[in-house]
Amino acid sequence: SYRLHAHGNSRHITSPGSSDGVRSSRRILTCDRDEKIRVSQLPQTHAIHGFCLGHDTFVSAMGVVTNTNGNEGERNWNRKWCVSCDGDDTVRLWDYATCAELASCIVDAGV
Repeated sequence: SYRLHAHGNSRHITSPGSSDGVRSSRRILTCDRDEKIRVSQLPQTHAIHGFCLGHDTFVSAMGVVTNTNGNEGERNWNRKWCVSCDGDDTVRLWDYATCAELASCIVDAGV
């Protein structure tokens, strides 16, 4: 399962290998006061897979998006998506396997 680790202003998400058991696809997603999300390989975290770029201010929160496939709530871990938000209330959806931004929207802070 995915694990979220937070300390100070940093956020880390560890993704499992794909459902076919290939551990080489494991990733760790990290962000801090920068406006980027770094996607690294596990266990060699120095091997950077790429960056999710697009936020204008610090990334304040981040989470992994999964979907259920209709079979008693089974999760589809093959979808490599994460969602993030930043200091100016922008929410973005990413494909972290390709580091591509899929969607974004501005959330009204008064809501």
